Amino acid sequence: YFDVDFPLKLNDSHYQMLVALIKESKAIYEKQFKETEFYVLLYPTYEGPSDWSFVKFKKMLDKENIKYIDLFNVINFGPEHTLVGDGHPNKETSELIGKELFKRILEMK
Repeated sequence: YFDVDFPLKLNDSHYQMLVALIKESKAIYEKQFKETEFYVLLYPTYEGPSDWSFVKFKKMLDKENIKYIDLFNVINFGPEHTLVGDGHPNKETSELIGKELFKRILEMK
């Protein structure tokens, strides 16, 4: 479709590259929005990383002082949560995740 070669399995180098990208994004964000904090949203997906690699990824974020809000296990993501014929979240799922995100943000204050 887009001629993109996705790896069959993610390894440490993929997570390291992702963390480096997020770290650079955080630096750009903090330069532009000095009075706010940068967070990464960990969103539910169909097939997420293994528990072991997900824990390792979060530790990598912690090591780089990158804050995150983990909503990965808020729902057991399945076909009922997606647009028909598309893996992206539907309106109801977006509302559910949005409400949970709002709740978590309020709890952080």
